[in-house]
Amino acid sequence: MNLHHRNQTERTRRSAIHLLLALLFSCLSCPLHAFAEEEDPSARADKAFELGEIVVTEKAPAAESVTTVTERNRKDFQAWSDFTVADALRDIPGGEVTFAPGGLPGNGKQESLIRLRGFETTDVMVMIDGMPLTEPNMKRVDLDQLILDNVAKIKVIKGPSSVLYGPNTAGGVINIVTQEGDEFRTRLDQRFGDYKTFRTIGHHRGMVGPVRYTLGGSYDRSDGFPISRDFEGTPNQPGTLRENSDYERYNLNGRLSADLGNRGSLAVAGGYYNFDGGVPFHMLDPFPATLWRKEWDRWYLNGAGDYAFTDNLGVKAQAYYHRFDNKITTYTDTSFEEILDDGRAVSTHDNTLLGYFINPYWDLGRWSFLRAGIRYQRDDISIQSMLGDSWEDYAAETFTFSLEDELHLLDQLRFVAGIGYNLYRPLKSGAFTAGPGDDVDTVDFQVGLVYSPWTFLDAHASVGRKTTFPTMRQVYDTVHGNNNLSEQTAMLYEIGVDVNVGPNYPYGSLTLFRSDVDNLIGKEELPGDTFRYVQVNEAVMQGLELALFWEPIDPVLLGCTYTLLDTEDKRPERALRDLDFRPRHVFSVQARYQSSFGLSANTRYSYTSTQKYEEERIAPVRNIKTLPDRGVWDIHLAQKFPFQRSPHWHVEVFLDVNNVLDEYYEQDPFKAAPGRLVLGGIRAEF
Repeated sequence: MNLHHRNQTERTRRSAIHLLLALLFSCLSCPLHAFAEEEDPSARADKAFELGEIVVTEKAPAAESVTTVTERNRKDFQAWSDFTVADALRDIPGGEVTFAPGGLPGNGKQESLIRLRGFETTDVMVMIDGMPLTEPNMKRVDLDQLILDNVAKIKVIKGPSSVLYGPNTAGGVINIVTQEGDEFRTRLDQRFGDYKTFRTIGHHRGMVGPVRYTLGGSYDRSDGFPISRDFEGTPNQPGTLRENSDYERYNLNGRLSADLGNRGSLAVAGGYYNFDGGVPFHMLDPFPATLWRKEWDRWYLNGAGDYAFTDNLGVKAQAYYHRFDNKITTYTDTSFEEILDDGRAVSTHDNTLLGYFINPYWDLGRWSFLRAGIRYQRDDISIQSMLGDSWEDYAAETFTFSLEDELHLLDQLRFVAGIGYNLYRPLKSGAFTAGPGDDVDTVDFQVGLVYSPWTFLDAHASVGRKTTFPTMRQVYDTVHGNNNLSEQTAMLYEIGVDVNVGPNYPYGSLTLFRSDVDNLIGKEELPGDTFRYVQVNEAVMQGLELALFWEPIDPVLLGCTYTLLDTEDKRPERALRDLDFRPRHVFSVQARYQSSFGLSANTRYSYTSTQKYEEERIAPVRNIKTLPDRGVWDIHLAQKFPFQRSPHWHVEVFLDVNNVLDEYYEQDPFKAAPGRLVLGGIRAEF
């Protein structure tokens, strides 16, 4: 049975409609603050939490100028009523937020995972205010768990990033920077949609003397998401409401920070997140193995501070503790009334992160800015596979020492060089009888140049080496693990140019990149719908990123982004040359209009080309399958009503329609993606 439900003629007709709409509305995702020269008064108090930045300071921006940085801020979030980080990053250049696995089978939990330039989520460091969020066992982050209630901006750093971030960053770094307490502000956001969908956000911040504070939270629930009406139905999925996609979740967070005069500041933050819901299963399999309900709990404490001993010498530091208590329950059938194995099929994972980061810096004046990084993290994992089983404990620690210098060779030329030493030490290996194994140490580096011959042009070039250590699950898991895995290394190359001539002229950027990866960690499918982790001797990921914007008249912003990605899996036994599930072409076009009387109308079209994957890796005949290309059109309409007495106060009503044409598509084979989603709401800020 063909679950894609489109013959070639129908697909061609739909693609033509999509392209016509794309040309009609003509543009892309880009920062809304480019609409006007004067900043919106309602956004002036949205200060980012400065201690949440790891690398960039006002004194030393070059370490991230030698690579590509994409940023999203609160205006971008509001332009599309984004609720989670997954929403905010769904169409960034070079990135893809997807349910799809890197190899089959995988990502059965239907988490929103990000790839950057072809790298899997295990190669991407996701942080909030510099604190790692990566769950220790799987080494990945479900971006739908990260709510935007108190987020000021999201920085996505691709290519050869700074050595101060440490290992496991070959794909890039995502730092979610929260808002700083300032003048008293409160924000409320209520949304309603189909299938009893309800979402609410509350956020308050303020300042009392030298003490700043923020408080935030969110709650949302839904009976699930709809599938396109083009879907014909299967025994496991008879209707258009996606089976087992219901959920309920809430999120709480807060922070206190205090200024220490002119010398520094201190801050402590904490948060809690809970998710209880289903996991959509295979729509065709008569006896799907992933009849799961999951309950995710996580909470964290994060302390940070900086202190300047002199005008030129100082230190930043951070310490954190992060706990994950996760459960998955497996049921006997799609009625979800009886737990498998006489009620014992409840898998429990209690995992913790504990670490710190110390960053001394020394400003040597016009010529040099020197920084060091000392980073430590311990990962602890406790797993009970089924109720009544014994607990298995796993642990490892990672230590990094790095040194980075920024040299100002000329007024137009800056040079950045950094080197980092990484030590990975396995401590506990659960039931794995051979023991945890030996220590592994590696050396990473970054070298780059920034050249600015004119005020409107910046050019950069950089190269770096990055190490990714295997996760404990990849090594020790009794079903999927492989104790012969070694560390993955990647050589990253990038050149790029940014041009911004001035108002009413098109502006944008072009970046060329290449990643040569040795010992890429992938998957090999085994009989019985399972797999094991294997090592790909060599892989190549290369391509380009293009972003182009234009503001022809004051209230209108047009733009487009395009990513070309060419990958190569060099395993000789492979029938498919490409790495699985990497689309070759991704582009997004968008138009934004914002009137002087508060009306905003935004439209976006996003296209992803076909994705190939090799299904049977051990069969004599290896099957190459294809997921069809897709184009999704979104619309956002809003009307803001400001209060006359204060420009900071306003009420806004909005309507969002995602996937306007109700396009049917799959990111993960035989698991339908959402069809048309309609949400309306009201938000207020005062």
